[in-house]
Amino acid sequence: MKIGRRKFVGTASAIVAGIARSPVAQARSSTIGPGTSSDLERQEPAASSAKPAPVPTWQAKVERLFKAPDLHPNALEAAADGLWIGDQVSERVFKIDWHTGKVLYELQTESHNTSGIAVGGGYLWVNANGGVSGRRPPRSTDKPFGEIIQADLKTGKTVKAFDPPWGGVHGNVYVEQTQTLWTVALNISALAELDPKDNLRILRIIPVKGDRPHGIDWDHGAIWCLFAGDRLIQKLDPDTGKVRPHGSGPRQRARHGLQIQDGGDMIPIAMSRVTLVRAGMTVLMLIVSALIAHPVFSQSDDLDVLKVIPENYKLVFENPFVRVIEAHVPPGTVEPPHRHMRGVSVCMTEYTVESRTLPDGEWVRSERKLGTVYWSESSLHQLRNVGKTTSHTVRIELKY
Repeated sequence: MKIGRRKFVGTASAIVAGIARSPVAQARSSTIGPGTSSDLERQEPAASSAKPAPVPTWQAKVERLFKAPDLHPNALEAAADGLWIGDQVSERVFKIDWHTGKVLYELQTESHNTSGIAVGGGYLWVNANGGVSGRRPPRSTDKPFGEIIQADLKTGKTVKAFDPPWGGVHGNVYVEQTQTLWTVALNISALAELDPKDNLRILRIIPVKGDRPHGIDWDHGAIWCLFAGDRLIQKLDPDTGKVRPHGSGPRQRARHGLQIQDGGDMIPIAMSRVTLVRAGMTVLMLIVSALIAHPVFSQSDDLDVLKVIPENYKLVFENPFVRVIEAHVPPGTVEPPHRHMRGVSVCMTEYTVESRTLPDGEWVRSERKLGTVYWSESSLHQLRNVGKTTSHTVRIELKY
């Protein structure tokens, strides 16, 4: 009997919720594609209702280090020769120097909403969570559902894409000792161990308890999981999913990626949208939500629109929180590459423009009407006025 995605999610959700006591045995013979359901549906007696001892927690000190190489970092991979960072909008993957943040290597992947990256077995493994939410022009490789992408380490091109039965995916990690790939099974609140040599056959599934499991990593026989919604990190038993004593934290703000550096004697790292920071604990965390205390854009950027095209863009108001820019772009103008802060634009005239996100986005036409209001994220892009009227726009940009 074959099992479809809906039945898999329902059965696996029941398992990780505690109906089955041994998710390892029950997932052992399943595959990531359609397969048999007998193992997944087998139930065992419920676990004891005795309350476990509370797990110790602590709050870490965070230290900013350097800027990330792209605007929307959302995935991490720690390696001896550098830290890998995946961007969820450009879908680019960078390897940077641990100490300086200098980009050592860069790949353009065919991912969509990159949410996890791992290096192992001679490949780059990219967890693509499906959809890009209008943050960039669509690409032919975009999918509306989650995929695990096996990519070439030299070119970033997709070798094979796997459609997991649970749907959404977040963080992942390749474990060298076992030659297996672990991934967040988002829709069933679980972590899954997969066999890369057998079409990502599911070896085991363990439950996790927390809001939005995201980044994961492996260290000394334990798996660490970061919960973005709870802003907590837990050290888990890979067989049972139970929290091992080592604490949870820190709690400053939402985090997405997670990586461990140098085993038990680690320099822990965290990352905001633009800044790499060091945390006083044994894990790496990728932070993607903004706080007032940490800007997500720097006006010192040489590609800031006010520096690149001062003849078209004028600063009319500024305070510590926002800046307001008035833009006039004459017909026939092709603007050079530049950046804006994220914000809201109000169209003061009717006009027609085309824009593209760099480095490789396609030109997208927009016909704006007087009074149109729209939101746009910060991005490196170009714009050209292809209409017959000057575009007049007032843009309110957020500094944080």
